[in-house]
Amino acid sequence: MVQKIFKFLIPILVSVLGVYLANQCNIFDYISFIPKDKSFDICISTYFIILDIFIVSFIEFIEEEYMSELKVTISKSNTVPEISSTPIIEFNAMDLAEAIVNVEITGRKKNFLNSTIVFSNVNFATMQASVKEKGSSVDSDGNYIINLEEIFGASDMRIATSATFKISLVKEPIEGERTIEMIPELKKGTFHPLIIYKNNKAILKLER
Repeated sequence: MVQKIFKFLIPILVSVLGVYLANQCNIFDYISFIPKDKSFDICISTYFIILDIFIVSFIEFIEEEYMSELKVTISKSNTVPEISSTPIIEFNAMDLAEAIVNVEITGRKKNFLNSTIVFSNVNFATMQASVKEKGSSVDSDGNYIINLEEIFGASDMRIATSATFKISLVKEPIEGERTIEMIPELKKGTFHPLIIYKNNKAILKLER
């Protein structure tokens, strides 16, 4: 969406600035071999080209340094994760359930310092993180936490990276039917880059 907005605004910005600068300072008026009746048209065309190169380069720099893309997709085990889906996760006969979380990031590690994905605790189940999965944990309040910074490893270059996590859920001794939405919430750290965030949600369902 942001890229589409930039593509729409760049021609407008170039046109407005080009005409304004040409009216303020037409450098081609001072070049003797350029006809006076042609200098304004040549000036605008030249300014348009220069401004377009400058603005596009500036936006590319901003995207490279400060813009990131993050996609978090929840799915059931042994299924293909789809951002448009809302999977229903149910408990088995042993009162256990499992949600798979796929995290895809394009950006720099520094843009995700102290940033996390949080799944809030569930009032009828206990969430557990696998000890083998680096970057995931359950805090003292029972929330499932994914540390986005750790997904990058040691690299601070702009890269595309991904990781998959498994949320294990153990049903509490509760009777009756319950449902709740599991929604991955992005918690940004002290540095706030422009993160294009996409996610789906899952429905955790407890039947009689």
